[in-house]
Amino acid sequence: MRQVLADFDSYMNEKDTWAAKTPEPQKNPVAYFSAEFGFHETLPIAAGGLGILAGDHTKSASDLDIGFAGISLFYREGYFQQQINQDNWQTEFYTLA
Repeated sequence: MRQVLADFDSYMNEKDTWAAKTPEPQKNPVAYFSAEFGFHETLPIAAGGLGILAGDHTKSASDLDIGFAGISLFYREGYFQQQINQDNWQTEFYTLA
């Protein structure tokens, strides 16, 4: 755990980033709107490919040290399972985490 924290601190304190060499993006930060962000499986706020893409964009902005604000929805119910019933209607049920 200490090594993970040391690696994270090193990542967060990196001085030799693209934005440090190109200061313009720091003056004009980006607002990134997405219905979902795929960050990690322990934070179930993305269900599809666009959420994973938004998570990848967020990670790239972090790696480049670009001013970036991700704006999204936070679904209170989280994920649900779905199925089609005998009348061909979608039904959903929520699983407890």
